[in-house]
Amino acid sequence: MSTEPGSLGNFYLLIEDESCKSSETYWTVLKIKNRYRWKANLTRFFLCVIKLYMKQGRGLLLCIIIFVIASCGSGAGSAGVSSSSLGSPPSGSSPSTTSNQINYQLSSPAATDKYVFVANTTNNTVAKIEESTHVITSIPVGMMPTIVDVTPDNKTAVVFNSGDYSVSLIDISTDTVSTLPVDMYDNNMVLSPSGNVAITYFDPSKSSSFAANPTRNFNEISIVNIISGTSTLVNVGYLPYMIMFTADGSKAIAVTTSMLSVIDLNNSYVVTRYQLVNPLLQKIVPSSLKLTSDGRFALAVIQNSSDIVIQDIINGNQTILALGPTVTDIALTIDSSRAIAVNEGNGSLSYITLSTFSVTTQYTGLDINHIVVSPDGKGAMLYTNSPTTTTSAGESVYVLSFTDGSIQSYPVIKAVNSVIMVPFTTTTGISSAIIVHTGPGGSSSDPVQQFFFNHYAITMFDMTTGVATPVALVSAPTLFAVSNDGVYGYAMMPDTDAVAILNFVTQLSTGVYVPSTPTFIGVMPGTHTAYIGETYPLGRLSFIEPDSSTLLSTVTGFELMTH
Repeated sequence: MSTEPGSLGNFYLLIEDESCKSSETYWTVLKIKNRYRWKANLTRFFLCVIKLYMKQGRGLLLCIIIFVIASCGSGAGSAGVSSSSLGSPPSGSSPSTTSNQINYQLSSPAATDKYVFVANTTNNTVAKIEESTHVITSIPVGMMPTIVDVTPDNKTAVVFNSGDYSVSLIDISTDTVSTLPVDMYDNNMVLSPSGNVAITYFDPSKSSSFAANPTRNFNEISIVNIISGTSTLVNVGYLPYMIMFTADGSKAIAVTTSMLSVIDLNNSYVVTRYQLVNPLLQKIVPSSLKLTSDGRFALAVIQNSSDIVIQDIINGNQTILALGPTVTDIALTIDSSRAIAVNEGNGSLSYITLSTFSVTTQYTGLDINHIVVSPDGKGAMLYTNSPTTTTSAGESVYVLSFTDGSIQSYPVIKAVNSVIMVPFTTTTGISSAIIVHTGPGGSSSDPVQQFFFNHYAITMFDMTTGVATPVALVSAPTLFAVSNDGVYGYAMMPDTDAVAILNFVTQLSTGVYVPSTPTFIGVMPGTHTAYIGETYPLGRLSFIEPDSSTLLSTVTGFELMTH
């Protein structure tokens, strides 16, 4: 008898019955999902037997129970693995659960080119999953691990534990763990580009609750030195909501609504504070904050004003430039020699030479409020996600050339919500962008837009040729991931348990349904393989391998949730 692909945790009850259809023998098949629910399964089996006996009397000659455990590994560190080519649409019903079951949600995973690490909050463990074999090692860490990251050298997994306010360092080669305390009430963690330092802090966007036990300080961050295995508290000013690093990882910058605190990570964590605006009168726009690649200048837009502020981190000088009625966004060229500010008030672009702070203004006459520089450094995309005129409706994007300052307009299928640039590498030689469109509205009468009416949509856009490929989606995309070489991209759609697969070289797309609701998606470094964390009672992680004949494979089992 063949087993059903992808049926981990299912078994079948096959009952031989000769009473019906004269002397013919046929099989009554009862498929019971989730072999771990043994009490419910056993009860269901006996009810089935009794029902057949009552119906067929002496005709019931034989009951044979055949357990078919599909794709289930054996021994410690194993789990069930299912595979399919495209997956199946969700039926709309979730897996059967008992009233006391917990619907576990895996936290955002992290990956090397070989392993995926998943923090299992409920069980105080991290699952280390080998992608090629799906072998799982369960590693005990601190209480309620919620964030996991991996150092760039792929040697250490760094885990933030929210239950006991600690950070666990896992040696990936040996699975040994050391755990260090951090400041109470921290709820976020970031890793430096060098991988030498992790910083935990209280992020107000993640929690609005307040407790003092018996006191509470909103000025502190915790710096964990991964090399020396030490943890240090540092005062950086009131309520930092974001941590940034210089490209070389030598400095960390804690950002508040009015101030920057620069921490020298190579000099005893000395802090230098820079007041950017008057906190009683002004705020900086968080999304506008940019840091030059050499770590010298920090630039930010002052909210609802014509000004940007430029802070020299090296010598402490501060420059405020008035650029126009309402500056809404700012970007840096790839070499950080110039900044470009967008003025929504009059549709102008301000080019700032950072060596001299000289400003050149280009009046475009366009309805724009955002700019995103292409990774190849040759230009940028301009767009608005808040159209101010009924004629534009935000249904165009504009490509700015840094070579001659020209701007080319391109119509798109629907209004634009945001733009994501795809990594540029010499592998493809293609500079691409993902245009994320607004909700499911649109025009049902327009001959072009009618096919996207009431659908969510994204567009694959070639920045060099201007070729745009719109893709209709079954539901709203909430998270995107792109391979390092810029060949593949993935869009996660949790409302329908779906993932879109985008090929930026061919501009072709496809999609898969994953077995349960996705909560996170990433791409394993140096590969095209995407990994998807999912909500499921037993724990579940799926892999999408677009270069393989087996497009989708899934790891499901107790080992993802327990040790």
